[in-house]
Amino acid sequence: AEVILIADLREFLSAQNAIRANKAKDQFLAMMSHELRTPLTSIIGYADILIKNTRQALSQKQGRMLHSIAVAGRTQLTLINDILDLSKIEAGKFEINEEDYNLSDLIEEIDDIFSLRAQEVGISFTIKQDIYLTHQLIGDSVRTGQILMNLLGNAIKFTEQGGVTLEIVPEKSEQVIRFMIQDSGIGMAPKVLDRLFKPF
Repeated sequence: AEVILIADLREFLSAQNAIRANKAKDQFLAMMSHELRTPLTSIIGYADILIKNTRQALSQKQGRMLHSIAVAGRTQLTLINDILDLSKIEAGKFEINEEDYNLSDLIEEIDDIFSLRAQEVGISFTIKQDIYLTHQLIGDSVRTGQILMNLLGNAIKFTEQGGVTLEIVPEKSEQVIRFMIQDSGIGMAPKVLDRLFKPF
């Protein structure tokens, strides 16, 4: 007697191709992130050095231009980190760090970035804090900064007049800090809100 086994390998091959494609994508993103981060870090670093060392020698316009270079570099670095984070989420390797950090340093950097950006488009940018937190916090300052910068970037992008406000409210009873962003822009339609936290 003869036994003949016939198997359809199409699904298996398709799954193997998907695995290989994901690995290739991850390797490409890792390589490109390194290639892009290195020059961006140099641009940001040298811009910061020039800002500190030539503050008195530059005109106000030249100082703003130099500051814009540093801000643009940091913005691009944030975009690269966002792309890498998306890849990590898909691979199930995304982690939230718990480290000591100073919130006031983060807020000062956000103020520098978005005050200038708001000024360039002719709107106001305000940070409201009833209580200034000067002690160290435990959390992921990078992720917190990314979230705030993404939300504020969109708020300023879609606000043609008026302004954008970031309010920081410590809730001692719940041991949390609330970040609230308000803008006078176009807002979001109900359909957009429905897919707000879905992949795009």
